[in-house]
Amino acid sequence: MINPISAQLRRTDYDAFAMAEETISDVIALLSNFVGFQRRMWIAHPCAHDGQVKPDSVHAEVTYVFGPDDSASPVTRKTYVEILRQALATDGRTLFRDEATNQGTHHSLEATTAEGLNLYYRVAHYVYVRVHSGCVVRTDRLPNLPALGGVTLDNDKAQALIHPDR
Repeated sequence: MINPISAQLRRTDYDAFAMAEETISDVIALLSNFVGFQRRMWIAHPCAHDGQVKPDSVHAEVTYVFGPDDSASPVTRKTYVEILRQALATDGRTLFRDEATNQGTHHSLEATTAEGLNLYYRVAHYVYVRVHSGCVVRTDRLPNLPALGGVTLDNDKAQALIHPDR
């Protein structure tokens, strides 16, 4: 787990993406018999302050998606929801949304981490884990971190941000 004091000093997209990946790694460690992800995506969303878009700041977002078969499985749709429901209310995390919709076939868990990141576990057609930062300073350098959870290079959509020249 990241030290919350040092986390407060992190204010760039580089650090936010690295912290988000570490949070995803923590989630994987919580899930018994982890089935693996199919795809990873990184997105740097524009950030607005007082209604004005600021080109020097972004929200960093990291998403890992389970494949179609795993997304249809009771393991990701039910078991992981139960595990994360309990875990996201501990260790400095605050679970603020636990909502079933569509007659219980869809589910959303949302928590704030001790580092101030938002963590989502969403069960819909596909099941995914997403970590989202608040506004951070945009830099020209992002961490070159390998994808977690079995994502292959072909399914690692973060590479377009990490290596835009490829």
